[in-house]
Amino acid sequence: MTLKPVNIAVVDKETIVKADVLRSEKVGSAVKIKAIPHAKYILAEGENGVAPENITLKRVGKDLFVMLEGTDEDQPQLIIEGYFDNPGELVGKGEDGQWHEYIATDGDDDHKAAFLLDGESSAQALGAGAIASLDGLAVAGTAFSPALLALGALAGLGALVGIGAIIRHNRDDDNGGSRKTPVTTPELTDVHDDYGSKTGSIPQNGVTDDATPTFSGKGKPGDIVEFWENNVKLGETRVGADGKWTWTPETPLAHGDHSIVLIGKGPDGRTSAPSDPFDFTVDLEAPAKPVIGEVEDDVGEKTGPIHNGDNTDDKQPVFRGEGGTPGDTVKLIVDDKVVGTGIVGEDGKWEVTPEKPLPEGSHTGKVIITDPAGNESVPSDDFKFVVVPEKPVIGVVEDDVGSVVGPIKNGGATDDTQPTFRGEGSTPGDTVKLIVDDEVVGTAIVGEDGKWAVTPEKPLPEGEHIGKVVITDPAGHAGEPSDDFKFIVDLEAPVKPVISALRDDP
Repeated sequence: MTLKPVNIAVVDKETIVKADVLRSEKVGSAVKIKAIPHAKYILAEGENGVAPENITLKRVGKDLFVMLEGTDEDQPQLIIEGYFDNPGELVGKGEDGQWHEYIATDGDDDHKAAFLLDGESSAQALGAGAIASLDGLAVAGTAFSPALLALGALAGLGALVGIGAIIRHNRDDDNGGSRKTPVTTPELTDVHDDYGSKTGSIPQNGVTDDATPTFSGKGKPGDIVEFWENNVKLGETRVGADGKWTWTPETPLAHGDHSIVLIGKGPDGRTSAPSDPFDFTVDLEAPAKPVIGEVEDDVGEKTGPIHNGDNTDDKQPVFRGEGGTPGDTVKLIVDDKVVGTGIVGEDGKWEVTPEKPLPEGSHTGKVIITDPAGNESVPSDDFKFVVVPEKPVIGVVEDDVGSVVGPIKNGGATDDTQPTFRGEGSTPGDTVKLIVDDEVVGTAIVGEDGKWAVTPEKPLPEGEHIGKVVITDPAGHAGEPSDDFKFIVDLEAPVKPVISALRDDP
């Protein structure tokens, strides 16, 4: 069988670094090439540079064997040494003038070159989908080997990189010929998320909930900027007269990871080297509905769990839950306002507390979880609770009548039938009720400084008494009563003494 000559060119980034002609006339004549990470290996057949339609690949250890159509599987024409340590792509130009990647003819992804098992073979053909153009590649001086010239493959190499393309290499030609200015690679300056609760610039390797983010950057006025991903062109835009451009995908990007490359295209159709990829993740899945597992009161004498609908004297109760995604943000919302935030821990658990004390009264709390992309969960079920005044402390009970005045000790006696009970640290505007022997005997209002003083409205009878105070907020929610204060009202003076005898003590 007579085979057309097939050229192999190794492309590292935008430069052809090695080129050779594959031979098929005898066993042992395989061209050997050292693999380069992420390289492209271009196959071009005959004078027009069109790729061979069918090839066969085989894995042998870490090397990839390439057999041309009509040759024996045990007689490779190309061996890419170390390919499976540094995989790349085998590509070529189709009859349609577009560039395509070789894919398995059976459509099985496991039969792609990079996924072959040792000893496994796979029939390959050019895929239907076009990849980014490789026209206009630079050619390193070392790629122009004497072997290529001797075999007359230079013309084939010229066809390989595209009819009319400018081959740029790293040395001046012998005739001092001029070369066209390379097409400028577009510069990406920003990728902007303008959707959802979290907007702004998306960083490299960032996450966004915007499936149509806006790309913007700089380039040469009049040039076209093309956007490629996985060898598929997503769209294009033109650089304005001010050297700036913007582009937003017409078709929303799919949920998942993305890597987008920019390629400039000049008025004459020449293309630039591709830009560095912009890698990011489109996250369109909102976190699951959170569940408030526990609300805890951790202040005062009475602490512990608060049940839905309960009273509490803790103005900053702790809300807790679990089952979240580590790193997500938990927002605590009380009465439709965000009052605190927390982060889901590595164990999926979270807790969040109001940053400032809540006012006394009835409240409705709930939590919302937001992921790094800005997707928000639906709110948790409502958790209702009432913040009541804290348990008051009777600071002093004061006797301010008679010959002896001052503080009355707990359990002590007084001749004041209307002693004054004082305290502090309460909420201004709350009502203080003085209860003596289980009856309300006086009321007062907490002052702006949090202090209060309350006195029985009517004189107390003589005898033993037990007093305490209860504080109530304006809505009528009462806190716990203070500790008891015991005292005795004693109005009887001692019996008049009688001198019964006089004694002279010699």
